[in-house]
Amino acid sequence: LPETWAQARAEGLWLPMGGVLDAAALQAALSQRLGGVLQCGVRVSPADLEAWIAAGDAVVLASGAAPLPVDIALPLRALRGQWAQIAVHDGPRSAVVDDGYLLPLADGGAVVGSTHAIDDRDLTPREADRERLLAKAARLGVAEPRLIAEGVGLRSVSVDRRPLIGALPGPGWERQGWPAPSPGMHAALGLGSRGYSYAFLAADLLGARLSGRVPALPRRLLEAIDPRRFRRR
Repeated sequence: LPETWAQARAEGLWLPMGGVLDAAALQAALSQRLGGVLQCGVRVSPADLEAWIAAGDAVVLASGAAPLPVDIALPLRALRGQWAQIAVHDGPRSAVVDDGYLLPLADGGAVVGSTHAIDDRDLTPREADRERLLAKAARLGVAEPRLIAEGVGLRSVSVDRRPLIGALPGPGWERQGWPAPSPGMHAALGLGSRGYSYAFLAADLLGARLSGRVPALPRRLLEAIDPRRFRRR
């Protein structure tokens, strides 16, 4: 890789063009540009899905670790992750990543994360995880990290750790071979710890599928992330 992209150093790999994504700002900018409306905490029923499909071309399920409002058993699991926001008086001012991450904030603090606990849906912060995160911050170069805030999130992961992007299986799901797709039902699920990295790829691939464009990935990679791949094995 060019040195402007990556440089090997004794302490690790330095990415001069790396940055920290402000998720809230990105979501607000996308909503404003696309004219979409974000509604959170709304329970969706199978009847809602049927009505939406009847009124439009397609519905894309991108529900993370939330229960799916469809009667399809997909091999998805919840991965619990706890994070901590800390005060930083002396420490790195660039993002540091190894078995976790330390992300500097504009206010001088930082976020350190995160833990991994499979099949764990407990959203209550834990003392043991808190101590582990503070120890990680110290190991990544923060002198005397002090906790400011903390939280827990759930990621959705598949059993083979690859995302599920494409048409959901319809009739024939119980048979061997590639089942027929469910009319109007698509998925962007199992993104794991790479949600923003996979989300834009998922949007492009699903947009290509719905509009008739040629997808950006070759067929073998599309099959590798197809939600119907598990029955094919």
